[in-house]
Amino acid sequence: MSELQENEFLYISSKTPLINVDMLVLDENGEVLLSWRDDEYCGRGWHIPGGIIRHGEAMKERLVLTAERELGFIPAFEQTPCKITEIFLKQEYRNHFISHLFRGQCNRNDVKTVEQPSKPGDLRWFDYYPEEGIVYSQASYREYLKSYFIKER
Repeated sequence: MSELQENEFLYISSKTPLINVDMLVLDENGEVLLSWRDDEYCGRGWHIPGGIIRHGEAMKERLVLTAERELGFIPAFEQTPCKITEIFLKQEYRNHFISHLFRGQCNRNDVKTVEQPSKPGDLRWFDYYPEEGIVYSQASYREYLKSYFIKER
């Protein structure tokens, strides 16, 4: 099976919804792991890590591959999504997603984190929902995610 060329992928993503997996990773203290993002599709800010499922790929396979790539380890994920959300972004490409959110658990010491992000992919634990720093694409999760944060800010 050959990979799609970038222009093919962009065309397809402008005509049909993309199916993706997102990861709500919690530590033993109940804090939430977020990743720094800075790209043309979703903007600059914190987001829950996730990835787009490829044709012929099982959802669990994408979950594991994305966790390895974005987190550097594989949390203990629940078997079924805790939330399924339809996301619409106001952009030409990658603008419609059916997102499956999987809750996972890990030991906080298994994760290399930063206080201030310096590059995309930097990770940080949060005990509050960082309203000012969440990327636009995560807005549809806002109310659901807030219930997972220990503190309000």
